Amino acid sequence: MHIFLAIALTAARPHEAQEVIARLFAATPEGPFISYSWGEHWSRLRGELRGFEGEIDVFACLGPWVYAGGSKGLFLSEDFGENYRRVESWPEGGPTITSFLTARLFGLEPTIFVGTSAGLFRSTDSGTKWARVGEGELRSAVRGMGWPGPELLVATDTGLYRTRDIGEHFARVGAGLPDSPLLSLAISRYFALDPQVFVGTEGAGLFKSTDGGERFEAVGVEVLGKETVRALVWWGGLLVIGADGGLFLSDDAGKKFKKARDLDGRRVLSISVPGAEEEVASDVIVGTDLGVFKSSDGAQRFRRVQEGMGPIEIRSLATFPLPPQNRERRSR
Repeated sequence: MHIFLAIALTAARPHEAQEVIARLFAATPEGPFISYSWGEHWSRLRGELRGFEGEIDVFACLGPWVYAGGSKGLFLSEDFGENYRRVESWPEGGPTITSFLTARLFGLEPTIFVGTSAGLFRSTDSGTKWARVGEGELRSAVRGMGWPGPELLVATDTGLYRTRDIGEHFARVGAGLPDSPLLSLAISRYFALDPQVFVGTEGAGLFKSTDGGERFEAVGVEVLGKETVRALVWWGGLLVIGADGGLFLSDDAGKKFKKARDLDGRRVLSISVPGAEEEVASDVIVGTDLGVFKSSDGAQRFRRVQEGMGPIEIRSLATFPLPPQNRERRSR
């Protein structure tokens, strides 16, 4: 998803300094948390005070907007994640929300896809109206999505699907993938020229396609084996893989893999790299079965950052895009 730490820009008039607001969100079984200090300290987001209900499983950040989804529907914050209201147009009593994806140029193409435990929903007007898409094909949980354009790839519990018309029609692809749930997906940033796709599975390891998702082969078998791969981020030339046995890295598009030693044995459930979309220097934030870990040296060494949270399971992480001045500073 194009969300997946939290820094945002408020609107600024010409020649005025832009205000930078830091936000990092984490969804856990004990409720959602927010960090204003790049993950160093966490505060609990309490639904009764903030305006949302039920368990929150995933966040999506779009400028000052923050979507929060879970068991009780879809909620929206218009103040950088501080206060929320129910999205009334979301189907009442709908399935649990599992994933988000937005258009890269959201201001020009305000399309949002929301994956759920029972299929896929789409809004083409910034979330004002919603419709279910792919009802004939997508009948199971949607775990991951990639939208290089015009193709949209959707990883589900029952296979990999592709649409070339923004969700009007879907076809099943992915010859060579195992008959197991597909939990994560990462695509090449330059998909039109280099149509590589990685898919993480439940209990069957990692698979790679070099033809846009038509055919796949297992990769990293000697290191990953048949690991459950729950999270994937492709950051520049580095593929970051979150698995039940730890965090794995590949800097050659999946030919060789190594394990991040500080996370050996940790079950990695989520990964956030705030510079991934722009391929700039960035911290790497990892959500595990025992809290949040952070690296500031390209995923070589990690340390635990959990003050105010404790050693709890981190189901997902979310962030705003890096602001321009921060990208410039980090890329020096």
